[in-house]
Amino acid sequence: MIDDKYLDKFMKDLNSRVANLYEGLDAFLLESEPREMKDYWYEYDADIIDRILKDFTDADWLKLLQNIKLKSDDWKRKLAYCLTDNENENKYELEILLGFINTDDDELFLLTIDALRDRFNTDESKAFIMKENPDIIEKVKNKILNAGIVTKKILEVFVSQMTE
Repeated sequence: MIDDKYLDKFMKDLNSRVANLYEGLDAFLLESEPREMKDYWYEYDADIIDRILKDFTDADWLKLLQNIKLKSDDWKRKLAYCLTDNENENKYELEILLGFINTDDDELFLLTIDALRDRFNTDESKAFIMKENPDIIEKVKNKILNAGIVTKKILEVFVSQMTE
């Protein structure tokens, strides 16, 4: 975990170098892209991305939504992981995650389901998810068939939450 003074200094520096926080997020994810998601990434880079996202404006979110389809699966996985950590439901984050549902990348799919399971579990959110992706339960059930123990549990909990 990075200390708040470092994050404040990082954000001040970032804001002085980019036109908007979307550009800062994009640059940071691209820069960290060649690295695998190892301990360093989880302990440091994810904290920085989380901080950037907390300061996003509506304009930043809209720019992210416009450009996300052009990003690599690695970039999207890192973003999805960080969207799991935020505490508040955010309509932009939900839209981004729902866009990841149709991925062929198993890791991105699991990160997406985990984020939806963890953060978007109000009745209103669940209804919206089902409306936007009526076949999501079937997709998740298909993934359960070949999943390992931990992955299977995450997927089963999601199905249970969505169907209760």
